[in-house]
Amino acid sequence: MVAGAQEQLADPQALYAHAVGLYNRRFYDLAEPQLELFLKKFPGDRRIQQIELLLLDCYREQGKKPEMLQAIDTFKNKYPNYEKLDEIRLLEANTFFEAKLMEKAAECYKTLTASADVRRQEQATYYLGECLLSLRKPAEALECFRKLAEKPFDGAYIFRVNAAYRLASAYERSAHYDEAAMYLQRLCVEEQVPEAIREYAWYLAGENQLARKQYPEALEAFDRYVALYPDGKFNKEARKRRIELNYNASNHARALELLVEWRRRYGDETGYDFAFKEARCLQEAGRHGDAVPFYRKVMDNPETGEDMRRLAHVYSIQCLFASRQFEAVPEMAESFIAAYPKAQEKGHVCIWLGKANMELKRLPEAEKAFQGAVDFFHGDVENFVFASTCLAELLQRQERWHEMSAVWRNLVKLPDVKDAARYCMLAAAGECQAGHVDEAKADYETVLGRFRNDTSAVKEATIQLMELFASESNFAKACDYAVELEKLCTGEELAKVRLKKSVYLFQLNQLDEAIDCLRQTLTVSGLSDDLKLQLEGMLGRMLLKKGANKEAVAIFDHILQSPPEKILSLVSGNVLLQLGETLNAISEPQRAEKLWRLLREKGETPQARFRATIRLAQALGARGAYGEAEALLMELTAEKQQEELRKVIGAAEIFSQLAEVQMQIGKTDLALRNAEKALKESDGGGRDTARALWVLANILHKDNPKEALSYATRCFVLMEDDVYSPKTLLLSVRIFMAMGRPNDARMSWQELEKRYPAWAAEASGDQDIQELLTGENAP
Repeated sequence: MVAGAQEQLADPQALYAHAVGLYNRRFYDLAEPQLELFLKKFPGDRRIQQIELLLLDCYREQGKKPEMLQAIDTFKNKYPNYEKLDEIRLLEANTFFEAKLMEKAAECYKTLTASADVRRQEQATYYLGECLLSLRKPAEALECFRKLAEKPFDGAYIFRVNAAYRLASAYERSAHYDEAAMYLQRLCVEEQVPEAIREYAWYLAGENQLARKQYPEALEAFDRYVALYPDGKFNKEARKRRIELNYNASNHARALELLVEWRRRYGDETGYDFAFKEARCLQEAGRHGDAVPFYRKVMDNPETGEDMRRLAHVYSIQCLFASRQFEAVPEMAESFIAAYPKAQEKGHVCIWLGKANMELKRLPEAEKAFQGAVDFFHGDVENFVFASTCLAELLQRQERWHEMSAVWRNLVKLPDVKDAARYCMLAAAGECQAGHVDEAKADYETVLGRFRNDTSAVKEATIQLMELFASESNFAKACDYAVELEKLCTGEELAKVRLKKSVYLFQLNQLDEAIDCLRQTLTVSGLSDDLKLQLEGMLGRMLLKKGANKEAVAIFDHILQSPPEKILSLVSGNVLLQLGETLNAISEPQRAEKLWRLLREKGETPQARFRATIRLAQALGARGAYGEAEALLMELTAEKQQEELRKVIGAAEIFSQLAEVQMQIGKTDLALRNAEKALKESDGGGRDTARALWVLANILHKDNPKEALSYATRCFVLMEDDVYSPKTLLLSVRIFMAMGRPNDARMSWQELEKRYPAWAAEASGDQDIQELLTGENAP
């Protein structure tokens, strides 16, 4: 065996075959000594170059890098023209690169950049760039990458894409975002880009836009990334970015969708920050109650920063209030105030606390909270006004008008505060409610003095002053303010002012001036029909007062063409009663009767309705419609037991009229009873008594002339009624005649001629009177 081995070592072919056989079977550790032995024993063999390459590869496969590098160096020097020398140099370069011997690697790669093989040349250029980056020579490194990246992407030349990727990453890290964006665009959309690089490019494009503060574009890029790679390597970070971008852009609804999706994927992994964002999104969506638990999670997390904890506390109070969880607000608000007594949000927390206590009807606590807000916001005009408004509204709710006015008046004192005139008006209104008229007047006068440029406020203040003085019956002063208002108003507003002015003039007994004012106003064009009717109603009333009945009736003719409800809204019942009397007096009883029927049915007060019923009954009796007249009066008699009716018109008037009507239709027993009731209900004077006495005398004069004479005498002696006094005096003449006392009859006649000549003249043609006057012992 030893002799055979020695023979083999002596035979180059045998040794070669043995060494190569071991190499081919990948027994590199066994092949290595055999190849070294061959080099030593047969240095001149024609196969020596192949043996050296095989030995070099054995070193490589066994990881013997120093031996391999030494072998490479020897081989390069020995065979400088070897046709595949670039492969060996690349192996050398890669070995130095892997060993992080960057200077040596860079030297090797630099040599290879001149290789005739384009792929190897680009590979060397790429790794030369990597070496230069490690050697902190970024400009030279980027130049290497740029040479490759500027070439068209091609699957056969992968280092072009890698170079573009390295350029984009390097520019991104060095904040050269525009340069980075150029290469990222190519990596995202061009073909021949490996999917792993393309995925990263899409993500990095979003980061690039974010760094350039191009937020909509960044969001679009992250959306595209998630759509393309829903489970990609950078998916979690991209989804986080989408939430942040939507939240920061106030796209709260979308941010909320993404947050819910995030929690489904990753749970509560993000902690307090995303909990805060989700709470804010829920709050912005109006889901205040749902937001509270998330704010509490932020507050309870020990890792939450103090500023965020404070904000979460504030927002939780706001959400509790907005979701009407008023019972929970006080404890949260008071704990905030205790924890952060100087926090900038304290004032608003006090306001929420105050409003919650108002809802809970804890008014003293609410007042304390609002006052705390007012004190806190001292110097902050806008919020001071807001807090003061809350306090004023609370005082108004308690009808503490004077204190409320003091709050409004305090705002008026602020320099350059907006709406100061309105606050002054509110203070005045409060003083009016409190009954402090002088203070109210002073506030309104302040508006007129300090805020002359605020036309609206000045006008309203002038109106209020006019009304206040009118309510005190100081119509002269009210009229002065009406004159001032005339300067500030136009159109219908002016007409309304003049309508009130006419009333004040009327109250001042300046009737002609009042009528002129109304007549002038009615000539203005463009007035609404309603306002014209109001003006005409007032003018008609004043003309009636003046006694200009014909003109008044003409004015009311227009009004009376309106629907009944409209008439009654324009003219008071008393004026309509007066108008009816006027129509009756000018011999238009039918129109008067129509008016009284309207009042009886639709009059706005019991007094107007009852008076109209009586006038209607009188009119019916005058034209002989006794049955209807009796029916109307009987209705009133049935109602007379009502205490209110007695206060309005009294029962005597009803009974006396009813007695007269029943007498006329022959119901003498009823007439006598109702006349006696009238006397019982009367106060002893007036037409009610006179009418009742006349009815009694008239019914009794045939059967009981003595008693009848007593009633008649009481009437004409004690009463001074222009209708029933002459009637009873004439009746007494006839009673005396019936009693056979002609002298007394003639004496009564003479008194009738003396006191009521018109009545005497009308009755003088009666046969019984002529017989009295021409008979025996006639005067």
